[in-house]
Amino acid sequence: MYKRIIKYYKINGFRKTVGRVPTVFLRSTLLNKYYLYCHDLNNIVETNENFSYEVAVKRFVDEINDLENKSLVKNGNRELCEFKLSTRFDKGAYVWFLKSGGEVLGFIWSIRKKPVSPYFFPLSNHDVHLFDNEIFLDYRGKGLNSILVSHVLNGLRESGFQSAYIETAIWNTQEQKSLSKMKFEIIGLARKIALWNRVYVIWEQIDLISG
Repeated sequence: MYKRIIKYYKINGFRKTVGRVPTVFLRSTLLNKYYLYCHDLNNIVETNENFSYEVAVKRFVDEINDLENKSLVKNGNRELCEFKLSTRFDKGAYVWFLKSGGEVLGFIWSIRKKPVSPYFFPLSNHDVHLFDNEIFLDYRGKGLNSILVSHVLNGLRESGFQSAYIETAIWNTQEQKSLSKMKFEIIGLARKIALWNRVYVIWEQIDLISG
């Protein structure tokens, strides 16, 4: 939770941060639940033939150029972020960049079978976990998240994967609407709790989920 507050402070300053703390606390405690979504990659809509954006996938840290690197470490500690990047690539994660006119508009990460951090349930060799997706503030409100994720889903299907999983916080209604439009299906509602070097998953009743 404190990392989120520090990041917000660096961007917005002291005054706005003070007003933001109650929201961050609430989301990190009482609302720290996630909707889990699954997409059957055998049942997918092709991307638009008039696709006017570029999607670049990078599989190794050495493939990332300076512009892409800056977009990933934006608003964070450079050394810490670069260490995290190397760790993710070492574990087999890919990062997909959405670009237009040479500008990076956003990105999303994917990894097969074994997520970077303990997941809610085991995944198979044919499963992919999508995580840390972000469209930068100046480009939001244009449906770019759906464009990027849909393109990634097609790429994963072509690579032989069968299912893609992603989760979003219970309070993130905008992301939930975006995932629903892309035909992701809700498969559960849960939270993770880390105690004594172990991660415990607490599930909610599936019939409590709306939408």
